[in-house]
Amino acid sequence: MGCDIHAWAEVYQRNYENKFEWNAVGKIWPYPYHSNNVLNTFHYFKDDEDESDEETWESNKLWSEHPYMGRNYMLFSLLANVRNNGTIVPLDSPRGVPDNASAYYKHQVESWNDDGHSHSYFNLEELEKIDWENQIFGDFVETISRLQELKDYDNVYDVRLVFFFDN
Repeated sequence: MGCDIHAWAEVYQRNYENKFEWNAVGKIWPYPYHSNNVLNTFHYFKDDEDESDEETWESNKLWSEHPYMGRNYMLFSLLANVRNNGTIVPLDSPRGVPDNASAYYKHQVESWNDDGHSHSYFNLEELEKIDWENQIFGDFVETISRLQELKDYDNVYDVRLVFFFDN
């Protein structure tokens, strides 16, 4: 049986009440997933130009749900010491689910119950310290690039990757 990662991007931003909170990301744009403190269905921000391009829409939808979908056990070893054969020094032990995680991410964690394990997260700043292109984790480079794009939006104060694994 294989092991997969389930990852989401979150951004730290002001909400509609002008308070700071972490929100899961839809497409490459921050979008709140709850209103009046009630979790809504997962939404995707969609530009008018995307209306007629279903292929682009589906591609963006895929990115929204899982910014990294590969199965690279060496990467898993680095991020959370998962499937490590002893040759990789992990960045950190699994940190757990952040107390201030987005409502959407908490919902995902709860829906996986005990089938999800090794919950962890890294801020973009921590991930940028790794030379991804010169490593055996090269397929993670695109994920880092997309996370970097998020920090350029006016209302985004921090970016992080939250994730867990299944077996």
